[in-house]
Amino acid sequence: MNRWIQRSLGVANSSNYLDNLYGVYPIQQSGTRPLDTGLWAQIERRYRDEEWELVIELLIDSRNDIFPIKDGYVGFWRQDKSTISSNPGQVQRIATILGSMTFAGMKEACSRPKESNQTIGPMFRNWYKQASNPLGIPVMDLATFQATSRDAILDGSDDVLKQYATANLGYSINKGLDFIARVNGTYVIGEAKWITTPGGNQDKSFQDAKTMIEDPNLNSNVIPIMILDGVLYLASRGKLHVNLTKNFKGYNIMSALVLREFLDSLKP
Repeated sequence: MNRWIQRSLGVANSSNYLDNLYGVYPIQQSGTRPLDTGLWAQIERRYRDEEWELVIELLIDSRNDIFPIKDGYVGFWRQDKSTISSNPGQVQRIATILGSMTFAGMKEACSRPKESNQTIGPMFRNWYKQASNPLGIPVMDLATFQATSRDAILDGSDDVLKQYATANLGYSINKGLDFIARVNGTYVIGEAKWITTPGGNQDKSFQDAKTMIEDPNLNSNVIPIMILDGVLYLASRGKLHVNLTKNFKGYNIMSALVLREFLDSLKP
């Protein structure tokens, strides 16, 4: 088994794992989302008149980027609102659900806090940029990073990191990155994820790892890693744990809490 998986298993199954991880991912439940008064006045009128196509379209247009229910067909409509009117059966299905919620219930659902797993990437980047320098390597903006060959971590959004990796490191996956570091002439690229429950998108983390780590176009001096934390390190979590310890046991998968140790291992 990869030594960094073994290290992470040890860290995650020792005392204070979650307490220490909170320094990386300080997840807070925010208060309710503010709602646009004018928009919701329009929604209420259409709701009372049972003009469901308009209700759905107005909800999709909401700046809150949230719909009162989770539904894959709504996700399709978000990409092309013209398909709402051409699919009356699905409009009626969603309308039945929204009608049963009552207007007040629908509005309350739309004001719920943003899910914490939508903010993991920024939290991880904020962590390694702290003044305390938790990874022991300076963080540099793009211009400074490119102007030197010293050990450094590249500061930027996932798109900035992706563009740099594509242009300079042979990265050919159409997916943003959370981490790029240069240590002793070697580049480390990776994604960071906090896995709270098994199944669905959580299991996809391993496929993402496989896709990135097996990218055939990466330069020879690039090491791809997956920075994963959460329930995958618990033996009771079935498929997630099997993936980690059996199917992906040779991959560079590690907790954020051992990332500094991994980077230090690359130093002369």
